Amino acid sequence: MVGKVAGSGYAQAIANLQRTQAPAKAQEAAKASSPGFGDTLKAAVASVDKTQTTADGALKELASGENVDLHGTMIALEKADIALRTMVSVRDKLVSAYEQVMSTTI
Repeated sequence: MVGKVAGSGYAQAIANLQRTQAPAKAQEAAKASSPGFGDTLKAAVASVDKTQTTADGALKELASGENVDLHGTMIALEKADIALRTMVSVRDKLVSAYEQVMSTTI
């Protein structure tokens, strides 16, 4: 009887330990699978760069006479302009938030 009590207590302790470690492991897995702020920012900058490159290519083709799709070129240029303005706006907000945090007294 003593062996069963000690054995079941040990098993219960292991089960409790596993239950407490399961949320921590789930949080670690979520952190590993979800991109961080830096990764998100890099992806956004890469997207804006790709949009700018596409617009530049369309403009070069139009200027050289290869591409006669004026509407497509103008749409690409406007997309690039909007993407750049949005990125500048986000940058300004980040700088403002940083300055506000740095001026906060502790």
